[in-house]
Amino acid sequence: MGGQIATISSRIKNLSLFKGRTDETHRLQAIPEEEETASMNLSLLNNPRGLNYKQITSFKKILSFQPIESFSHAGGKQDKIPHDIVSVLTPNLHIYPSGDTEFREGVIHEATTVADRNRKLVDVSDVIIAVPLLVFEYEDSPTWKTINYAVSKGKEVYVLSQKGIIYKVIQ
Repeated sequence: MGGQIATISSRIKNLSLFKGRTDETHRLQAIPEEEETASMNLSLLNNPRGLNYKQITSFKKILSFQPIESFSHAGGKQDKIPHDIVSVLTPNLHIYPSGDTEFREGVIHEATTVADRNRKLVDVSDVIIAVPLLVFEYEDSPTWKTINYAVSKGKEVYVLSQKGIIYKVIQ
């Protein structure tokens, strides 16, 4: 898998999902197991369904890249498993809800809109793990808007596919 590159813009064009708009697309590169990230102030952009078994395995693999300084997420029910996994690795947990949250462990920040919350998750992190429902989603989905924002801010972004493939977003 190492070294394989999937180009979002060409695949999306072929699937006609971007409707000709490829100016904000990025290339995705499968990550070899030995690659390390530069930092692990980590945020999770999860989908409403949460992580499946293969994605949990890949999530754990990314966590092994380097020690984690902090972990931030949206505080939804779908974030419970990643939260529990990371809570044994760092006590520095931050929840940025867009409404009520059941989480009581970690720093609970003031609720805000989904868009503002997603930007805040990007702003407080060096590394973002995004779990869109589809790797090749429409570019106007909230997850892909946030991925584009993270890339524009120079953040390191990993995308987990439903099959558990780890993609690193590269410009």
